[in-house]
Amino acid sequence: MRAGLILEDHSPTRKLLFDIMKTAFNEINLLQAVTISQAKKQVKAKGPDIAVVDINLPDGSGLEFVKYITETYSETYCIVTSVLDDERSIIGALEAGAKGYILKDESRDNLLKHFKDINKGKPPLSPAVCRKLVRWFNNNNLPIFYPT
Repeated sequence: MRAGLILEDHSPTRKLLFDIMKTAFNEINLLQAVTISQAKKQVKAKGPDIAVVDINLPDGSGLEFVKYITETYSETYCIVTSVLDDERSIIGALEAGAKGYILKDESRDNLLKHFKDINKGKPPLSPAVCRKLVRWFNNNNLPIFYPT
């Protein structure tokens, strides 16, 4: 990862994510934005390799930006970081194009591990998020597709 974007309105969290990403991806150049409009301006010329996006932002839902960035720059690896752990937020983020969903209440070490594991091909998903995804699929009577 050479270029990244952090879209987060809470300053201490933005700094934590900045420090973690600098550690996980040694020579990454990071842009930071507080609003969706700022983020769109910063990526107008070229999409980042990775974008870390909060959901609740001053000018709208971060999921709008996730959809925008993944449709505009399909190569951008987009991750949602949030305090929201409800199925609607998680499924909404994944439907918008996010490749991961990390809860902000995890320890710094766990957050760092999630980012480092991206280079190993592991999706950045908090354990609580994985449990909710399994429960959602188990409870939604989705059609079963069997190999033929």
